[in-house]
Amino acid sequence: MRLAWLTDIHLNFLDDAERRQFLETVAERADAVTITGDIGEATNVIGFLKEMEAILRRPIYFVLGNHDFYRGSIGKTRDEVAKLASQSEFLVYMTAASVVPLSPTIALVGHDGWADARLGDFEKSQVFLNDYVAIEELRKWKDEFALDKPALAELLNVLGDEAARHLESALRQAVANHSTVIALATKHLAGRKVLL
Repeated sequence: MRLAWLTDIHLNFLDDAERRQFLETVAERADAVTITGDIGEATNVIGFLKEMEAILRRPIYFVLGNHDFYRGSIGKTRDEVAKLASQSEFLVYMTAASVVPLSPTIALVGHDGWADARLGDFEKSQVFLNDYVAIEELRKWKDEFALDKPALAELLNVLGDEAARHLESALRQAVANHSTVIALATKHLAGRKVLL
């Protein structure tokens, strides 16, 4: 099996012809596709997933990245994507799945993940992510000029814990039955240990 790995493809920056050409090239070279986030934004990720399914016509295993929630909500976007994948022949949303066997010896696990504010000094950090404006749940403000960092850290910890629990459970199941496990996660999965 030829498994392609795509990440940060940001299809919203391509026009229709460019997207089609890109996806047709992927289809020519892969039997299945994995995507580790940043497909588009909340307003268009469903359309892009449908377009990928129609053009690729092969299994598409994916997680969502932070940009996939821009101009929307984490909860609502996850629900809509999970519903689409549950009705699809080819789309597998790994955050809503557990272990996906690719062969008798190889399994796939994954989760959207989220950096959870436990590493470094989140309270003193001057880093300001667009996420804190563009994603509904992450808009935690004291006033119009200052983040409510304790409230934001608490939410990030909840998101990080959720990802870690999902991956820990899926990894335990996967390694019990497969000698090789491939984990799909975004670059935002950091700061939380998964114990096997």
